[in-house]
Amino acid sequence: MTNYSWNSSRAPWRYTLDFLLTGDERALPQLEKMNDWIKAESDGNPENIQSGYTLSGKAVEEGNSTCFVAPFMVSAMVDSSNQQWINRLWNRAIQEQDDDDDYFANTIKLQTMIVASGNWWAP
Repeated sequence: MTNYSWNSSRAPWRYTLDFLLTGDERALPQLEKMNDWIKAESDGNPENIQSGYTLSGKAVEEGNSTCFVAPFMVSAMVDSSNQQWINRLWNRAIQEQDDDDDYFANTIKLQTMIVASGNWWAP
């Protein structure tokens, strides 16, 4: 598959967590580029983040699932100048009430909020 879709929605959180845990800066340029892109693509509004994109950045699926929004909250942590963006993503995450049976979105939401709130531990 050549789209940024459901399975890859976790990538911003995973790559950033590796950076936060290890300090390895190899992914940092890509994370900064991704953060700049999603802020511009969404016009700084988490409600505008769509549930999937082509690799060229075109939305492929309408919707605003938490599992696409919340990982960008973690990826924004690479730069302290993103604090307002992080706050908007956090507020969107806590306001969104996913269905109780949507384990995928709820699990990603919880795990990203643990990282963003500083309540995670480094092994």
